[in-house]
Amino acid sequence: MSTPDTAARILRSVNTESASLDSLHALDADALLDRMPPDRAPLTELERWRVAYHEAGHAFAAWHLECTDIEARIRAGGTGVVRCSKITNPLDAIKFHLAGAIAETKFDPASIHKYHGKSSDFLQARLLIDEINTRAQWPILTCQRAAETAVNFVKDHWRQISNVALALESAGELMDRDVRIFSSAGT
Repeated sequence: MSTPDTAARILRSVNTESASLDSLHALDADALLDRMPPDRAPLTELERWRVAYHEAGHAFAAWHLECTDIEARIRAGGTGVVRCSKITNPLDAIKFHLAGAIAETKFDPASIHKYHGKSSDFLQARLLIDEINTRAQWPILTCQRAAETAVNFVKDHWRQISNVALALESAGELMDRDVRIFSSAGT
């Protein structure tokens, strides 16, 4: 997804009528993952790296946006999570949500095939795009422009995102201090 066109296509494919329910379901499922033991085979090395790059994209974006209380984790069940303080600027939040998938697919272009209109990150980004556009301010925020911004962000900060991914893949979990150290390395 190193091209904005692919990300924009996925953003446009989000069904906004069911997006709120799908998003709430994804958040509920995410919360359950923290309480449930993994019931699948251990991650392959490639899967672990994909998750590490995905979560590193989010974690670096959180650091770059001056969030606090950043925590990144790879889960044994094949998912990851980044938690941080609330991002109040909708444009920044869109960048945060898209940075994970874009970083993952920059690392492994084949991972694009798992993304579709029901991806939680794309749902959140699309809901924010629509929220911004309901304010009827000019110019409107297109999916293409949001995707271009996020792709360029990942491209411009690839070295730092890779630093975070390397640390996350190795440790499995990074707390705020760790994210800050690895995000600032090579700046």
